[in-house]
Amino acid sequence: MELFSIIPDKFFSILSSPNKELYIDVLFIIDELFDDRLKIKKSELVSCLEYKLQDRISKYIPTDDEDIEPEEYYTLGAKARLLVNLIEKRGWIAFEYDTVYIEEYVTFPGYSQKFIKLLKELENSQNTESVNYVYETYSSLKSADNDEETGFMKYVALNSAYNKTAELKDSFKRVYHSINSYYQKQIDMVNVNELISDHYNNYRESIVSKYIYPMKCRDSVTRYKRSILNIVNKWTIENEIMEELTKQEFENGSYNSIEDASGEIRRKLFFIRDTYDGAEEDFINEIDYKDKEYVRATTAKIEYLTNTDRSIRGKLIDIINNTNSDKIAEIFSSNINIYSQKYLGNTSLYSKRKRAERPVGAQEKIEIQKDLSEKILESIRTSDSQKYNQSAINNYIENIIENNNGVLTEINNDEDYIKAILSVVRSQDKGTKYKVEVTEEMVNSSKYSFPKIIYRR
Repeated sequence: MELFSIIPDKFFSILSSPNKELYIDVLFIIDELFDDRLKIKKSELVSCLEYKLQDRISKYIPTDDEDIEPEEYYTLGAKARLLVNLIEKRGWIAFEYDTVYIEEYVTFPGYSQKFIKLLKELENSQNTESVNYVYETYSSLKSADNDEETGFMKYVALNSAYNKTAELKDSFKRVYHSINSYYQKQIDMVNVNELISDHYNNYRESIVSKYIYPMKCRDSVTRYKRSILNIVNKWTIENEIMEELTKQEFENGSYNSIEDASGEIRRKLFFIRDTYDGAEEDFINEIDYKDKEYVRATTAKIEYLTNTDRSIRGKLIDIINNTNSDKIAEIFSSNINIYSQKYLGNTSLYSKRKRAERPVGAQEKIEIQKDLSEKILESIRTSDSQKYNQSAINNYIENIIENNNGVLTEINNDEDYIKAILSVVRSQDKGTKYKVEVTEEMVNSSKYSFPKIIYRR
């Protein structure tokens, strides 16, 4: 069956419309109303939209390609009905007329429900997506393997393990490409605050805490791999179990022969075995490398932006140094009017005492090593580099460990604030002599708000 024989022609047009955010909110509200019922009254839906989206519906203006005349959507209720009718025309909902109660109802096509579920998952992926794929695979296989009586439990467990393993592979791919997108994004960032915020608020929350940390600890492939492979190999070689699984597959599927069902069972078992057997080499090691590459690049970018003079003075010096002197004179003469001004005051008639002229001796050659502007830039860079190099960060941490038992609870100036940030960023570098724990407890000190940080040697 062809895909677009099921989906209407203009089904996706609302997702590219200037009003797409309003249309999506309407679809989400409709989906919520269907949580505990099979159909809803059209009049009830219109009233619900008027109540929940009153301000946005009042500002709603259909686009030209929707062929709506202005007088048709003058009132709030008319606009709400227009939205419902428009979504129905695009195929996201359907109308059903009850001839008994003389009432029009709204229903959901099956394909529409799946698309709305997908949109909700994309919007709420950070909060709703499960990452316990490995443990759930192990748990289902282990429970079924301990059940000696029924083959149905093993069949259900195999399908569950197969689906979770497929989801695990998809999650590996998502993590890898998500890290790569953060890597590409940091290349274009020029503001150190934005870079740090993106790293800690976005990358650490959505990638490290959600995927990489569970992948290493709670839902570790290494932890459950051997047990999963033992069960899969056992089921593959034991004829009695294979016969039971094949029988269940044949009864629950559409196969022409028992051999086809047996082949499908073996395919699922081999898929689970091959995935876990090569997970570390094919996926986890690559993710680790990409994560370290991103952290190194981000750390280097933060250090560069921190140690580079980005003030107005630095920018002016860079402009002057990289502009031809004749061009500067031309710009000044054409854009800046400079006049000599004098003021007459109480001391204007005062004449300074003239000093006797001293004889002029032989002139000595003065070697100018660097331009003044270059010296200024060098001094600024040198000063910042000394403030925030690894030695300065280590001294800062040692002071906290000796005086505050390793707990950072106070920051009084911008320099300490930057050192605290860099201490966390550099804690993952090879050869670091201290460990850093960033807690969820927030601390307010002076004008700064930051999580409580614990340092350990």
